[in-house]
Amino acid sequence: MALAAPANVPNPVLTAADIHDLPASFVADPFLIHREGRWYMFFEVLNGLNRLGQIALARSDDGIEWAYQRVVLKERFHLAYPYVFEAGGDVFMVPDTPDHGIRLYRATCFPYRWELIGHLRSDNRFSDSSLFQFAGRWWMLSGWRAKPTDRMSLRLFHADQPAGPWSEHPASPVVSRDDRISRPAGRVLNIDGHLYRFTQDCGQAYGQSVRMLRIDRLTDREYVEREVSSEPVLGRGLAWWNSGGMHHIDAFRLDSRGWIACVDGWHLPKGAPAAQEAEGRRELPVASSS
Repeated sequence: MALAAPANVPNPVLTAADIHDLPASFVADPFLIHREGRWYMFFEVLNGLNRLGQIALARSDDGIEWAYQRVVLKERFHLAYPYVFEAGGDVFMVPDTPDHGIRLYRATCFPYRWELIGHLRSDNRFSDSSLFQFAGRWWMLSGWRAKPTDRMSLRLFHADQPAGPWSEHPASPVVSRDDRISRPAGRVLNIDGHLYRFTQDCGQAYGQSVRMLRIDRLTDREYVEREVSSEPVLGRGLAWWNSGGMHHIDAFRLDSRGWIACVDGWHLPKGAPAAQEAEGRRELPVASSS
């Protein structure tokens, strides 16, 4: 999948400077949903006052021009990676809450009001949980560390419905202690019956590139995947907004018109040390792909 910014979209479509209801240090982890003819983008915004991530919203009528709305979900702890999806007529969100299990929220008044309806897992150290439907079941891929200093693994769960109960797959962890392909980097895609997942390549440093893997077999007993290419599908670019790296993508097929995807990219101020990489994740572009 080769990505290119559409000529009629001045990227990035959103930066920390667009956030008007709190002092934002950066924006990251965008997810899209299309409802009643309008695009909605949910993303993390880091509050510069308390250093906690909160979930904010932008919307667009055409996927090209975006208007920031406001923060729609905040807790007393850090939130990121707002994985939003539809099921049974409702809209759900599973944000990243690594020290508070895996939490499931439902929109009570979409897109602005959300309620916690349960925990998919009550244990901690999960990262960027990603849910999808396939072969009549719900599946969840979650990055996980046995201890905070450990390298990340990828665990797999399945359930009859998003609220669970969730059972761990017998092949889980499907990736063990491999920072290059273990941390989810966006929505799992079903393209003509074939599943593809995106993963952050954190082998050298956090947030530098995104790789794609094809899931060749997924049953209640088996899991087989392979890397699509030896090269990342997203990485450090020549534009100012992604000169440090890229670590996230959420892509949607637009029938015969191709694709729309939201990604994030980061850059460092001149002279900033590499240790400040997390502070550089500031921009949310929209890209087309072919």
